[in-house]
Amino acid sequence: MKVLAPPRVFLVPVLAAAVIQSASLDDQADAIIAKMSVDQLLGQMTQINMASISTLQDGNTPVLVDDNIRDFASQHVGSYFNTPFPWFLDDDHFCWNVTEWRAAQEHIQDIHVQVDGAPVIYALDANHGATYVRGAVLFPHHFNVAATFDPTMSQRVGEFTGRDNRAAGVHWVFGPCLDIARHKNWPRVYETFGEDPVMVTALGEKMVTGMQSQGVAATFKHFIGYSSSAGGQDRGPVTLSTHEILNL
Repeated sequence: MKVLAPPRVFLVPVLAAAVIQSASLDDQADAIIAKMSVDQLLGQMTQINMASISTLQDGNTPVLVDDNIRDFASQHVGSYFNTPFPWFLDDDHFCWNVTEWRAAQEHIQDIHVQVDGAPVIYALDANHGATYVRGAVLFPHHFNVAATFDPTMSQRVGEFTGRDNRAAGVHWVFGPCLDIARHKNWPRVYETFGEDPVMVTALGEKMVTGMQSQGVAATFKHFIGYSSSAGGQDRGPVTLSTHEILNL
């Protein structure tokens, strides 16, 4: 079957409608927020780990717990994140495929809309591809992408990461990692683009561009000075002067 492009005369109103729709959605969002109570607003800013609304069946199969979802919906929770699979399961029991992800999110959405009247947004960590989506394209970590010195490569990694998460119904990605590697003993150096802020900026910008071109929201992480803990421990206390912060 051969698909023909429509005549150009029809493109202008379609594009205009898309712009109007975007502005209209912003107005709708503002109107909804204006009607929310303080409790509802606090709930919308709360994100719950999937482990809180799921349990393991037969020791390795996550199933959703409806009562827990209803409880969070009654508290106006606005978001869930990450996988219901614990770290200790084997490779055959570590992630859902796109159909399973979509079914789980649809079930959560149905309960929230029924109880609270407001939908939720779902987020996943995705540091080197859609790592929690079975069958997704996986890539080397950021450190290896940086070794290519190729911004185009970084953007392509972002595109595939966004594409595969979007296919699973995920519209929010926790990535890329823009920490500047500082302490050599910090155990997350491999997740970074390295120690050069120029390199981190160039590759990080392209990865964000790639992800968001696929209709997902990227989130660069983690914190300024995160890798500069005194002993190099992950999540360790950091003490930096203003000069050190400005020169990270």
